Amino acid sequence: MIFSNLQIITVVFNHSSYLEKYFQSFLNVYKTIPCPIHIIDNNSQDNSYQVLQKWHSRFPQKIFLQQSLKNTGFSKANNQLVAKSQSKFILFLNPDISFSNDFISPCLQKLSEKNICLSPSFKDPQTKQKYNNFDSFYDNFFYIFNKVFNKFFTKRKLHLVDWIQAACLFLSRESFQLIDGFNEEFFVYTEDMYLAKKLNENNIFSYIDPTIEVFHPNRQISNEQFLSICKNLQIYNKEFSIKPYLGYLYLLQFFKKKQPQSLKIWKQVQNEKHSSN
Repeated sequence: MIFSNLQIITVVFNHSSYLEKYFQSFLNVYKTIPCPIHIIDNNSQDNSYQVLQKWHSRFPQKIFLQQSLKNTGFSKANNQLVAKSQSKFILFLNPDISFSNDFISPCLQKLSEKNICLSPSFKDPQTKQKYNNFDSFYDNFFYIFNKVFNKFFTKRKLHLVDWIQAACLFLSRESFQLIDGFNEEFFVYTEDMYLAKKLNENNIFSYIDPTIEVFHPNRQISNEQFLSICKNLQIYNKEFSIKPYLGYLYLLQFFKKKQPQSLKIWKQVQNEKHSSN
């Protein structure tokens, strides 16, 4: 099975433990690499690049590999790879994604019918439990209602959401270029929320199809990751003229006993913001 109208974009940073399963998933399901994969190693400190070289040498006509001498961030690396691709549709696919069934065909079919941003549902590979790979914009009046509804009610068909994680995201090249790609001020995390907001402004909306599944680890974020999210929300609030206190709605989900430093980190970001003004 070959997908001539699709190219896959993958950014790697210290993902050596996932890469074999990532590539092997394609061979198990499609018996080959079914479309070009543009992949960059973003200055990994493990042996990710060596693993990528091995797979590139095996499929030199399908895997297009480059190496960055510094970590330029998720957004910038994705934009660089998209600039080198030429397909009608793009799949942003994280290297910690794996799958056991054809998820590309049904997603491409839906994209060909309607200009949308689309993702399959996520299932944790260890627990085999589904989890939400989408969220509402925290300035959405129905944010709390949507959080509760999505937690307790599982939909069984394609449905509209505010934004979806970029770990496995289908989009047309035209739509991506219309909004100038990912905002490179976002080094990592919540760049997908910003992307969806810009797409919404152009009447391009995000959908989840729960009948299609891929595997992706459901991790707790670290304090370092939380700090990055806090900083990104400052950019997001400024761009869309959102009251800063609304960001608390989004951040509340991270204020857990497992992350006792979360509130301290949020205050640190606020203090840095005020001292720079």
